[in-house]
Formats: sequence, C-alpha cells, structure tokens
Amino acid sequence: MYWSMVTSYPEDTVSGHGLRSFAEHVAKETQGYIAPQIQYRTSRRAAQLVDDVRAGGVDAADIFGGNLATLDPLFELSTLPFLARSEADAKTLTCIAEPAYRRALAKAGLHLLVVSPWPPTGLWSLTPLKSASDITHLKVRTYDETSATVLGNVGAQAASLPMEQVKSLVGEGGINAVLSSGDGSVGDTLAGILPNFAAVRYAFPVSFLVMSESRFKVLSAQRQRQITAAARGVQSAEWQALPERMVTDYAHMKNNGVVIEDPISADLRATLQNEGRARAREWLGRVGPAGQAILDAYINHQTAPADTRCRSGLVESLDAAAWDD
Repeated sequence: MYWSMVTSYPEDTVSGHGLRSFAEHVAKETQGYIAPQIQYRTSRRAAQLVDDVRAGGVDAADIFGGNLATLDPLFELSTLPFLARSEADAKTLTCIAEPAYRRALAKAGLHLLVVSPWPPTGLWSLTPLKSASDITHLKVRTYDETSATVLGNVGAQAASLPMEQVKSLVGEGGINAVLSSGDGSVGDTLAGILPNFAAVRYAFPVSFLVMSESRFKVLSAQRQRQITAAARGVQSAEWQALPERMVTDYAHMKNNGVVIEDPISADLRATLQNEGRARAREWLGRVGPAGQAILDAYINHQTAPADTRCRSGLVESLDAAAWDD
C-alpha cells in the first residue's frame, strides 16, 4: 500500500528528516504494508496541502505550524516571539499544547501524527545587526504573518514570503535580510548571500505531520496502533535530537564564513521582546480562554520543580467547547 508524503522543505531540514524518519518507522511497524513515497520541495502552499490531504490527493504532509493559522489562531503559538527561550521551554510548550493542537486539527479534518521542532530562528542580513536602530534598515523576508507584523512594528520592511524566492530577491535588492533558523541546506543558501546571523532566538517553531482524520478512523485498530507507534517514536527522537541539531547548524554557519552575533545587543533584545509581549496579548484576544489556559499551564510548569515532567494530557481537562466558535 503506497502512501504519498510531501513537504515544501528540502530533505536535510527538520521537516524533511522527520518525514523520512516517519516513512521508515511506519514501514517497519506495518511490516511493509505501508510503503511511503516522499516528495521534498513541493511547490504547493500550506492551504493546498491541507486540501490535498483532506481530499486524499496526498496521504500525509508536513506543514509549518505558523502556516496553519488560517485554520485556527492556536497554530501561531510556537511562533510567538520569545515565549520559548530554550529547547526545553519549546518542548514543554508543545507538550502542554498538543491535545489542543490535536483537537483543532481534527476539527479541520486532519489527524495529527508528529510535531517536529525547528531550531530557533534568527536574523540573517547583509550587514551586521549591532543595535535596535539597525532594524530600520532591514527589508526582511519572514516565514509567517505573525513575524512580519512583529518586525514591521519595530521599523523593518517585512513580508511573509516563500523561501525559494529569497535568493533572487536578495540579488535584485528586494530584501536584505531573512528570518530563519537556516537549518540544513537552507543555511547553505543563506550563507552564500547573507553573511551575518543575529541569534535573536525569536521563536522555536514547529511543523505538523498530518493525515486525513476520516482516513485514519476507517483504518483497522491494528493499523491505527502501528501508525501511532511510528509517530510517537519519531516525535520523541526529533525532540531528543534538537540540541545537537542546533550545535551542528551553528558550526556549519561558521564553517561557511557566517559572522554570528551571539548574544545580540541588550537594546535590540529589549525592543524585540517588548513587541513580542504585545503580539502575545493580541494573540490571546483572538484565541480566547483556552489559549490563556495553555499559557497559564506553561508558566506554572516553568516555576515547578525541575524534575517534574509535562504530561501530554495536562490540558485535556480543559473544556473542549472552548475551541468551538
């Protein structure tokens, strides 16, 4: 049984690696019954991928979380600036929010398989970012509308654009900066055109590997268990690998001659963090009480004893109707 699986990202990125790993795991769990075929670098945008998965045009797709905000503002959570300040924070936030993610995706006709973490995003630029005033000189490509709004509000010219347009836009002078982690071969491309990287650690975004909810439900109980086991194994491994991936990406940047500004200046960090707080307040106004409950649980977990572990069902007791408008 062939499964078509797609991502808009290259094979050596978090999205590509997670998709390949899931393909291997699900083939093993089903003893070859499911034989995935993967397409990397698809030109289809997130909305088209969602439609294709629901309609059965593709069997599974890995989609950047921020691009799912049209389904529900909840999916902006991982892209809120400076909410997660470390890989441990990002893992906790995802663990707390995962039940809500699952409900929101099911409401949209999608079944959540894997939540994969990206390394923290920074600002690649033609010239170094030494202070907050340097932001006003940026014409920056961002990866979603949230980040475009944040950087626009602090003085940059910012627009959410596909990564494949970056090289030509830099060459034409249309942009001189990119908000990205620079993971995998994307970092190689950026290093060749934007030789400075400010490690602002803007956010630790996530991707969602999804399939059709209706198709999952008609599978036998055995197949559901096998697919779920494969997904859980991949998700655990992806999060476990994140710290090493961050180290590898930074080492690769340096080998490519990129000048890394880390830490960034205090005034630049303060400017971005102030705007980040404003953006979080705006997000809460749209996402409602359930979003506040997730943030409350996240903040409470941060102040809890270090040896406590997030339980994926931590917010399952929230009223599911809070997500229904």
